[in-house]
Amino acid sequence: MALAAPFLLIGLVRRSWRWVGRASLLMAAHGAIAGFGAGCMWEMMDLISFGQGRNGDSAAFPLSAVRDVRIGSGWARNGLWLILLPYVTGIDNLAQGLCVSFEAPDNEAGGDVVYALHMRSPEEAQALAKELTGN
Repeated sequence: MALAAPFLLIGLVRRSWRWVGRASLLMAAHGAIAGFGAGCMWEMMDLISFGQGRNGDSAAFPLSAVRDVRIGSGWARNGLWLILLPYVTGIDNLAQGLCVSFEAPDNEAGGDVVYALHMRSPEEAQALAKELTGN
C-alpha cells in the first residue's frame, strides 16, 4: 500500500501508464489481502456456519433491554465506523435491507454494545426488527 503513492508519482513524472498500472495492481492486491484478513478476523467459521444454516455463538439479554433497532446501514455506530473507515461504505451497500442492528447489554464488555445480524432476505430482516421492537 505504501508503494502505491510513489508509483503514481513516478508515473506522473515519467508520463508512463506502466507505473500507474503498477500502482493500481498494488492497490488491488492490498484490497484483496485486507479483505481476506478482515474476513478471517471477522470469524470466518461463524460466516460458514451461517451459510450452512447452523447457529453460531449466542448472547442472552432481556428483550426490554434492546433499543435503537435499525435495518440497513447504521450498524457501524458508536465509533465502530472509525475502525473500519475504508470498508463501511461497501458493507453498507451489502447491508441495505438485510442487516438488522440494535443496542443491547453485553456481559463481557460490561455495557451496551451494537449487535448486527445479516439476514438472508429483507422479509427476515423486517420480521426480526418487528420482534425486537415488540410490535
